[in-house]
Amino acid sequence: IMYFNPLWIARHLLFIKLFSIQFEAISFNLLEIAFWSFLVNIPISFVANYIIQNRFKLKWRFLGSAIFSAILAIYYALSETLFS
Repeated sequence: IMYFNPLWIARHLLFIKLFSIQFEAISFNLLEIAFWSFLVNIPISFVANYIIQNRFKLKWRFLGSAIFSAILAIYYALSETLFS
């Protein structure tokens, strides 16, 4: 869970703004959005990680974790729209 911390989320939001040439949208507001996105995701991550670690067979844990990480990456990219 700490891997996807608010600074990590803010960094990716910053990269999205830089690569989409939206320099005027870069502000400390990205940190606030990242904080709320992280806070909302904590219970979801605990449940998902519990399921992956305790319900998936060892053979499928890596794939389950990779899919969950991909879903989180999409969620964090959409977090500016969700939490603005």
